[in-house]
Amino acid sequence: PKPKPKPEPKPKPKPKPTPKPKPEPKPEPKPTPSAMRRLALLAALAALVGRGASDLKPLGLDFGSDSCVVARLQSGGVDVAVNSISQRRTPSAVILGHEPKRRLLGEQTQTERRGMLFKDVRALLFRRGDGAGPGPNPNPNPNPESSPSPNPNNEP
Repeated sequence: PKPKPKPEPKPKPKPKPTPKPKPEPKPEPKPTPSAMRRLALLAALAALVGRGASDLKPLGLDFGSDSCVVARLQSGGVDVAVNSISQRRTPSAVILGHEPKRRLLGEQTQTERRGMLFKDVRALLFRRGDGAGPGPNPNPNPNPESSPSPNPNNEP
């Protein structure tokens, strides 16, 4: 008797390729405090200084804890700049992140309730590099009478 030939094994079906998982979007990096200070300074300057000024004259910036004033030396004396609502004083406040690639300055921050509010631009810009001091205010538009102002010099 002849041995029966073994049947050829059936080829195994190839497994279906598994789809690669989509990479999760990387979270946006949080800006450093020094970058935020520079951004706030540039935003304040952009708000206070008119665009297209062709003549370069000495410029004075007064950053107060509540407001900012810009003045420029003219041939007849000192000219204090007015803001978009014809006021000489502009609130020292910047809101970032309420919409992509936009910022709100001065009076615009009085009614906006979204984004990161930076009040007291002076303390934000001119604090010591110890990492202490003001940062984004999680409570937008607090009542200024009820919130203590930051003390960047650690004075009593």
